[in-house]
Amino acid sequence: PHGFFIDADGYIWTSDARGVGDKGHQVMKFTQDGTLLMTLGTAGVAGDGEDTFDGPADVAVAPNGDIFVVDGHGNNRVVKFNKDGEFVMSWGEAGTGPGQFNEPHSVAFDSQGRLFVGDRVNERIQVFDQNGQYLAEWPGIMASGMDITEDDVIYVADYQLRLGIVIANANDFTEIGFIENAMPEGVTVDGMGNVYAGEVLPRNLKKFVKN
Repeated sequence: PHGFFIDADGYIWTSDARGVGDKGHQVMKFTQDGTLLMTLGTAGVAGDGEDTFDGPADVAVAPNGDIFVVDGHGNNRVVKFNKDGEFVMSWGEAGTGPGQFNEPHSVAFDSQGRLFVGDRVNERIQVFDQNGQYLAEWPGIMASGMDITEDDVIYVADYQLRLGIVIANANDFTEIGFIENAMPEGVTVDGMGNVYAGEVLPRNLKKFVKN
């Protein structure tokens, strides 16, 4: 498992990025007791079609149930499915322009339903509407993971460039905080404002308590 998302109904989504034998290159939906409900992609098959991924990095689900997969390790695209798992559209290609990507690695929604995509190697976060229309970007950050709270505060895990967790206003990217002493690839925030950082290389999970 690589990326995780819990939707409004409490279902758990994960991207099974690495392909080994007849496993991987899929996105899966589970109940909280581990019952598998849906799979997207073809097990063990890397590709760029409607039913294949190549190392999907992250997944997020919109309030209406639409599913957005950042297919970023082997492809440079975002793939959209409806709530039933049917392919709707995809966008993106390799490059540095608006709507182009270099290893997109994370995805999150703000309160307006805008889609934030961590375009990691291009050192920026791009913002889109849910039909793939480019809206804005935030340069100077290598987002490996991110989380956006209900009041539009964005937490970005950047262990490569900024070397910590960047906290900002998601509406205008004004930075309002920074957490040092972390090498995070993933980040999430609980309802109390505590921040959790997943560190891959040290194999740690750190909790930062809100003051």
